[in-house]
Formats: sequence, C-alpha cells, structure tokens
Amino acid sequence: MIYKHISLITFSIILLVSCNTLNTPPQSEIVETEIEKPKELFFSTSSSSLDFDPVHAITSVESQMYTAIYEGLLTYHPLSLEPLPGMAYDWDISEDGKTYTFYIREAASYNNGEPVKAQDFRDSWLRMVDPKYKAEYSVYFDIIKGVKAYKAGDINTDQVGIKALNDKTLEVQLETAASHFLKLLCHMSFINIHPLYINKDDWGTESKIISNGPFMLESRSQNKLRVVKNPLYWAEKDVKLEAVTLLLSDDDKMITEMFNIGNVHWTTHWDPSVDVDSSAFVFNPLFATSYYFFRGHEEPYDNPDVRKALFLLLPLAELRKDVLELGTSRLIPKLKDYPDFQGIEKQDTETALALLEKAGFPEGKALPPLVIRVTQNSDSDQGAIIMKKAWSDSISLDVTIESVSYERYFESLKEEGYHIGSMTWIGDYADPLTFLQMWSSESNLNDAKYSNPEFDTIIQDLLGKTGKERYEDLAKAEKLLLDNAVILPIKHFPAFNLIHMDTIEGWFPNVLDLHPFKYLQFKEPKILPGIVILPQVFFFPGYVYG
Repeated sequence: MIYKHISLITFSIILLVSCNTLNTPPQSEIVETEIEKPKELFFSTSSSSLDFDPVHAITSVESQMYTAIYEGLLTYHPLSLEPLPGMAYDWDISEDGKTYTFYIREAASYNNGEPVKAQDFRDSWLRMVDPKYKAEYSVYFDIIKGVKAYKAGDINTDQVGIKALNDKTLEVQLETAASHFLKLLCHMSFINIHPLYINKDDWGTESKIISNGPFMLESRSQNKLRVVKNPLYWAEKDVKLEAVTLLLSDDDKMITEMFNIGNVHWTTHWDPSVDVDSSAFVFNPLFATSYYFFRGHEEPYDNPDVRKALFLLLPLAELRKDVLELGTSRLIPKLKDYPDFQGIEKQDTETALALLEKAGFPEGKALPPLVIRVTQNSDSDQGAIIMKKAWSDSISLDVTIESVSYERYFESLKEEGYHIGSMTWIGDYADPLTFLQMWSSESNLNDAKYSNPEFDTIIQDLLGKTGKERYEDLAKAEKLLLDNAVILPIKHFPAFNLIHMDTIEGWFPNVLDLHPFKYLQFKEPKILPGIVILPQVFFFPGYVYG
C-alpha cells in the first residue's frame, strides 16, 4: 500500500518524570480516583484523499479506515497480522491446495439489515478484475483460476474460479496452490461491497454508504470523517468504542497540542518542537521501502544501461543519509531466510560514463531532457534536487522537477510527461511478493510500465512454491529490477506513532502499521499520585523480519 511518510531528520526523546514524586503521600492515604472511560477515539493523520470504493483505494490511510467500515472473509490479527475469521467463520482447503471453500456467518449482514451473501463476494471480486475499472490491486487476483484470461478477454465470468455455491458458501479455485492466499484475503481489495454499488461508479466519496464492518460511516468532510458503532455487526458486543473520528490535517503543531490536552488520542504526525510526554512515542520496524522508479517505456530511457548509468552518477550516500531511517540498496526489507545481495550501493562515475558511451551517449551528450515527478515538501522532493544537481554537474543533463500535491500525486503517476517518480510502499502482507508482483507487465500498480518476460515468468512460476525455493525465486525477481535499474531504493523506515498505550488497549506495534479499529478500546482510567512513566521506545538497527 502507498504510505505518506513524514521524515523526522532531527529528533530527541526527553524522559519526563513526574515532579511531584517528592510529595507523594503515605501509601495508606493513596486513593484511586475513577474517571468515566471515553467511548470515542480521535485519530489524526496527514491530509489525504479517501475513497471507499475498493477499486480506487491504495493508500495506508484508506487501509486503516477500511478496518472500521468493511470486513472481508478474513481479517488481520492486531499483533501477528495472521488471518482470522471475518465474514467467514470457517473454511476448507482441498488436498492439492487449489480449492478453498468459505462458510459465511448466518449473522453476517450490512448495516441496513440485509444479509451478506456469497454472491456479494463473487460480484465484488469480479468488479475488481473488470478491465474497465483498471483497479490497481487487480493483480492480486491473478492467482484465482481464469482471472488473467478474463482480463485478457479470452473467457467470460462464468469460467472464472469464483463460485457462490449457495447464499452462505463461496468456492474459490486457484491456478496453483499459493501459500500466501489466506493472508491475501485480509487485504482491503478483497472486501465485499453492497449489491447497490456493483454497477455504480463514483460512489466512493459519498458521506454515507452501506457497509458490513464493525463501524459505519456517519459523516465526512474534507478534513474530518466520523464512523459510529454498527449495531448489526456480527460481533457487535465485542466492539467497545462507540465512535471513531479521523482528523485529516497538515497542521502538526495544532495536532500535537490537541494530543497534549487529550483531544487527539492517536496520531501519525506531530511537531517535534512541541513538548510531548515521551512515553507516548512508539517507533517500530515497518515492512516498507521508499524508492525512485524509472519509467522505461520510451527511448532512450528504455535502455537499462542508460538508466543504470544515471543512477551510478548519483551521490547515493547523500540520498540515503538520515538519522532515524535506514538507507538501503534493496527493495525488500531484511527477512529471515531471504537471500542476501546488494543493489547499486555507491556512486561510480567511471562505470556510468562507460555505460553511456556503450549506449551511444558519450558523456551524456544527446540525452533528451528528463522530468522527475515528486510530492511537494517531501523527502523525495529534496532528493530530486540532489539528483538534478548531480546530473547537471556531471553530464549537463537538462532536468526538470515537477512537485505535485499529495492529494493528486498518485493520480499523476498514471499520466504521461515524466521519467522518474517516487513512492513509499508498505507491504500489504508480510511477504516479498507484495513488493514484486506489482512490477508484472499487466499490473495496474506498475506505473513504471516495466515489461520483462523473464520477470513475469519468475513471478508466475513461484506462486505455487514454498520455503527456500520460493524465496530464491523472489530474490531473482528483485535482482532483475535492481540490475535493470527500474527502481532505486533509498531507505527502509520505522512506523512513527504517538499514542498512550497505557490508556488504549488492542493497539499493537506491527510491521504493516495496521491497527484494526474493532479491537481498540480505552482502559479504565485511574489517577494515582507519584507515578513515574518510562518511555516505550523501539530501537532496531539491522532488524530482520520473520
């Protein structure tokens, strides 16, 4: 999923110790004071466009909000992120691993009282793979039997391996056994939508919608969205919050001050210049990478030698330098048992000039002007300035930087007129495939328009593999991307959150930074004099996932 990341280049953590500990009364005089427990959670993140139509949803903010208003067959465990029963209370898997049968709860319903049916999942998934919608995540459905052929126009929907056997039984046939399939079903692209929306376009920004999650959308504006508890949710008794309000704001100082007085309970952004209780800072490893990508479908930038030469001319140490974040030459964050190798690690002007001469552009002469498209006021924007200077100084390349607002940036990446873009990607599930499948020739996530039959074959063939052999093939695919200079990885980074974990239950640091709202609740608050709270900080150089 796409992540809006705000880097904290300089940041110091101050330990705050209660100043009244010297005046603590005797233990016999301490009285616990009960306070009414809050029922509404206020969550803040940076300004972002939100779309509740899954064919258009791609950001981490949308993924988080989908845990409130939608529920698929399976859901994420809040800590391990392993699949848990959702709309489906159970499932069977055939001996060959190719056929999954899901049994939907009798109590599963939408917030208007209508039952959730197996046909709703079939129709929703077929809508996701309908070529007319160009859904970014349609590539995730290619593992299902017949989907690729349907998208190519070779078969009709009756031949696709998604069958509603009855109202409460869904059968899914795969092209090949896939060890990641159940994890995939937790992703937001596999939720079901109400039949009203199956043939309806442009409904994802409505102020109220029919949905089946633990909460339902009550109201929304440009800067605020509020969901309230869904009384018809199958596990309604287990949902403790009455409402969640999402504040979309770029005013970091205001949000930090609101957090300090308790008007915001959880935020992903803050102003480092404002004093905050250090125990509220939570940093944890994230399965995520920031990178630049090269669009290689037009001459001469379709030549891997030209792309690689330009990357080798860059001061990579400067681009990857950061205090809190981990510079990298790899796309995939470190995983246990995943092969170790390096991408382009350092500047090498001599090799770069040799590659340019080999490609017919000695010292970069005759290379056409190059356009870098980045988001405004971001790390990628600053990186683009470094790139422009390096290329202008070394080979006099004419470089233009286009800075686009975050709200429109991802839409702009689908448009022409640029050669290099930037992206920060959080894995949709904890597996390397979530970083690699998106570069397949037919993927709607492939904004680089990269097309390599060898890469496509590796990805297709590994879907049915497991263990060491699967990881080795995934590494081959990653190495192709790096060797072809399709991507230039810059850094892995942690998740940054500000939350009082001593007052909120059900929120756990995890590698996708995804926190299903159905599990969140406030602890019973008590005032105890003389308490010293130590900060909860995670430090993880060289962290290995898995």
